[in-house]
Amino acid sequence: MALTGGCDWLLTEKATQRYEVQGDVHTLSVTGAAVDLDVVPGRGPVVVDEVVRYNGSAPATSHRLTGGTLRLESPGCTVGEACRVRYRVTLPADTRVVVEIDAGTVETTGLTGDLDLSLDAGQVTARQAASSRADVRVEVGDVDLRYRQAPERVAVTTGTGAVSVKLPASDDYAVRTHTTVGETDVSVPRGPASPRAVDVRVDVGPITVASA
Repeated sequence: MALTGGCDWLLTEKATQRYEVQGDVHTLSVTGAAVDLDVVPGRGPVVVDEVVRYNGSAPATSHRLTGGTLRLESPGCTVGEACRVRYRVTLPADTRVVVEIDAGTVETTGLTGDLDLSLDAGQVTARQAASSRADVRVEVGDVDLRYRQAPERVAVTTGTGAVSVKLPASDDYAVRTHTTVGETDVSVPRGPASPRAVDVRVDVGPITVASA
């Protein structure tokens, strides 16, 4: 059983570890059942702080570096038990981040590498973003992207949740939005022929695309 945020008080056991990754990392790949991920830029070696909270048996986690891709994997807990994994990863700002998790949160700060994020349930927050491209897919949960540098392409798709995209007002954007149920507020400079594309699609929930 994977736990969503707010239920950590049910998890009575805790295990922590920190490890440095030797070698060049171009892509961070994170997969798992219940994961909270915090990615921040830093100089020097890539460092991962890992905290596992659980009851019953400690869940297995793994990390390995292959061909420039650092893979963090946490497949989940034993049937009938509960667990959650928290990662804080410090890495070069231009690292590409790829996430595929069942439930949890993803937070990034100051990254310039591309983002490819997929969550069944949870929340995505990107602060001081300077990524050229971002592709975010959330079935249930909110998405909050705040850019300090104009991106080339932003694509966000959610089933149920609020989406907010804040962009520098110094550029114009080709914005496309769609929501079945919910309000849409687009206040950034718009230009249908702009090479900077923003595409937001929500089944149920509000959409905001505004100047940072």
